[in-house]
Amino acid sequence: MVVADPVFVAGRRTGRLDAPHQADLGEDADGVVDSPPRHGADVGADDLDDVVGRQVWSPTDRPQDGQALRRDVESPLPEQRGEIDRHRAHTRCRFKLDASSCGDAGESGVVTDRGDLDADGRVGRITVDGAELDVDGVRIVFQLTPEAEAPAEMNFFFPDRGWLCTAENCTHNLHNLVPIRGAQVRDALKWSKYIAVAIERFAADTEVMFASHHWPRWGNADIVGYLARQRDLYRFIHDQTMRWANHGETAVEIAERLTLPPEFAAHADATGYYGHLAHNVKAVYQRYLSWYDGNPANLWRLPPADVGPRYVELAGGADALLDRARQAFEAGEYRWVVELVSHLVFADAGHTEARELQADAFEQLGYQSESATFRNAFLTGAQELRNGRLPSRPAGRHGYLDAMTIDQLVDSVAVRLMAEDVGGIAVTVNFTFTDVGEDWALVLSNRTLHAVPRHERAAATTIRLSTPVLHRVIDGATTLADAVASGEAAADGDVAAASQIFDHLDTFMSNFALVEP
Repeated sequence: MVVADPVFVAGRRTGRLDAPHQADLGEDADGVVDSPPRHGADVGADDLDDVVGRQVWSPTDRPQDGQALRRDVESPLPEQRGEIDRHRAHTRCRFKLDASSCGDAGESGVVTDRGDLDADGRVGRITVDGAELDVDGVRIVFQLTPEAEAPAEMNFFFPDRGWLCTAENCTHNLHNLVPIRGAQVRDALKWSKYIAVAIERFAADTEVMFASHHWPRWGNADIVGYLARQRDLYRFIHDQTMRWANHGETAVEIAERLTLPPEFAAHADATGYYGHLAHNVKAVYQRYLSWYDGNPANLWRLPPADVGPRYVELAGGADALLDRARQAFEAGEYRWVVELVSHLVFADAGHTEARELQADAFEQLGYQSESATFRNAFLTGAQELRNGRLPSRPAGRHGYLDAMTIDQLVDSVAVRLMAEDVGGIAVTVNFTFTDVGEDWALVLSNRTLHAVPRHERAAATTIRLSTPVLHRVIDGATTLADAVASGEAAADGDVAAASQIFDHLDTFMSNFALVEP
């Protein structure tokens, strides 16, 4: 198996990594979970050293920007986004909806695997655009496409068979330029240009084209036309968004203005069954111009719980606001209803009539949404308003820790540091990780946590342990003091110095509120 990032554990099938990983690894455009790809014969993890690096040919004419597909260089760790990403992803992926005509109707495809998470760092990396590998007699040519559908992405071509796999770069719908669960905005211009390169390099010799998900296409003429349409689709969204931005229009205004012309609207493969045109317009604007639209009235807005009561008062009270909202509902102005009633929900989260009307409007928006992700978000919001949130629990993800570097592990811990509890504390602790033979220092300074790839002389103590023990400390399954007492770790000095770091880690809870305070 030759992949760009660790997804599968050798020897067993696992679910695709949880939603917070999908910004790094790419996200399913249809919700399908696959076993490891089989091209000819699998290359097992033990065989990677024999395959990766056996590069038959690599071009020298046009190297791509960001060729390296290293997770620790190219993309932010899932743990930086943490529970907010996972929770928002569940609204997009309909995990909290029952399957029905009024609930879970899929995510532009079939059901996503909800099994255990895992990862394996023992993978090969394709780091040169145009690299060719022979995998058990099957020649594969790789085209790197970083910052298209994912920070680490690639197309690959089977020259002896005329097969082209476009990964998630070309699927049978409009994809997301930023997923509604949240991620770094993808580069629509590069995305379009990568498809153009694929056409130039592979299209003339392609007879069958397929993506990581969705069905294949057959016949050269059909494939070339489809690829050109996908190329032009993302270019159209990019160029027209920036055209109107340069006329001074904001992201919201451009999203209301732009529609897909007949050249795209007449084709299902350019339709927003997954991604949404208005959302993608806002993504392009955000990539170039940030979230700020230039109007100072929007530069430092009050939070919803602060403005809600004030809008209710301006409306003449809750009853007057609801009366106007019901009139808007009867007129079919559902977007205005959800904006208006949201103020009352945030002013009084227990107001049953407000919650029910807001839910009614969300449902109407969901039922009318062609985009499956929009539908799922609206219907999940309605469900929360009607039924309340699911029980909250400490949020934890354990399966991918083995694939993380020490630096990544410390970064994941740093976002959990409760800065309000460590004021005035400055401490350095050396760590020797016995299983990987690495020396590191953790430095707590000015209420922030850093990793240094060596021991520091000024360290208060040195602790020797394996990375699995550190994982258990991070997860809260044990403490450093208990690990030392049990013999799982050893300390030269006072282990309490390290406790000043690990005793002040926040616990993220699942299923927090999104549509109410």
